[in-house]
Amino acid sequence: MKKDIKPDQGVQKEENLGLKDWPEINDWRKEKRESLIRSRIKIGKDKRKSCLASIEKKVLARLACFTPGILGGYWPIKGEFDLRGVMQQARENGWTIALPAVVQSAHPLEFRLWTPEMKLVPGVWNIPVPEQRQLVEPSMLLVPLVGFDEQGYRLGYGGGFYDRTLASFSAPFYAIGVGLDLASLLAPSLSSAEQIDAEEVTPMPEGEQTMESKGGAMQEYEMQWRAACSLTVPVTNPDYSKTPYTSNNNVENSSVAIVDGLGDKHNISQGKVIINISHNGQSIDTMSYVKESIESELKARGVPLVLDESSVNKLILEKFEIFNNRVSGFSPMVTLSTAKAKLTFNGKEINVAAFVKRAKVPVWTMNEINEPCFNEPLQVLIKEIVAKIIWNYLTIP
Repeated sequence: MKKDIKPDQGVQKEENLGLKDWPEINDWRKEKRESLIRSRIKIGKDKRKSCLASIEKKVLARLACFTPGILGGYWPIKGEFDLRGVMQQARENGWTIALPAVVQSAHPLEFRLWTPEMKLVPGVWNIPVPEQRQLVEPSMLLVPLVGFDEQGYRLGYGGGFYDRTLASFSAPFYAIGVGLDLASLLAPSLSSAEQIDAEEVTPMPEGEQTMESKGGAMQEYEMQWRAACSLTVPVTNPDYSKTPYTSNNNVENSSVAIVDGLGDKHNISQGKVIINISHNGQSIDTMSYVKESIESELKARGVPLVLDESSVNKLILEKFEIFNNRVSGFSPMVTLSTAKAKLTFNGKEINVAAFVKRAKVPVWTMNEINEPCFNEPLQVLIKEIVAKIIWNYLTIP
């Protein structure tokens, strides 16, 4: 089942559905939530059995890709798929199992260590929870889905427990969400900017769905979360300068080599949230991106300076990263973009540095952060580096 996700698609669907404000969106969510739960409960025994077999196989295969740690499962309610067999098999494969418990309204869930020998007691909504409170923090989660849209946003039960829980985790983790394809929504964006119910997630790459959508077959969504959010941000080529380079000095054509001085800091994306940055459809390569962008900016400015790996003039790139400081699904996306390098030109060494801070509160979709928090800062960093190269090219005799 192929998905073509377009920018701001969530906003367009809001308009198509005629939903104008948050009260209307919340009413729509409530209606859809109740309808999807009813439909899930009514699916036939044979269909449920075949779907369960499919998802068990897929989840166990995914778990086999990870070093066993703590698996946070769930006790099935309201027609959710019963993955206790998966949890048992995972336990035999070395995983430690934990079950969630509601402690207090508007607070995170707590995960309690659980083995089949442990006594269970009725918790909130009569969901069984381990009586003994051995609290742990899962490294892997199984998350039931009431609904989801084609951008990968999850619709839960409306209490916001998972969103608060994921935001409270102190270490990176991986989550697998499961639900029926009948739960796929032609929906408003389920951004948690103002609605605590939905966690922001990364849509699956094409071709990795559990199986094709045929009459209610199971569909698996894989999601990486850290602080309730994981994203893939596509960056574009910088908007290169349109102002041509001019000089009254008689400068000769020259060259500069861009040298990798990043050491172990080649990952351009750093920070509190796991954000994967892509360029031209692939995971971004920092050095390639910087070299191509600098070369294109020099050409756009008409500077008689070319990149040459054998040049005696060198730009040693020591740092080029975007650090995000988003602490939860409810806070603004804040990025601190930094470039640091040493420029050696005609035997003289100059420090080069640039710093950009940007912030954006996503309202309808997470696509809204792409330009202000990623593309524009990267563009500024490239232009700042090139400006310093040009200045020193002209002024250093």
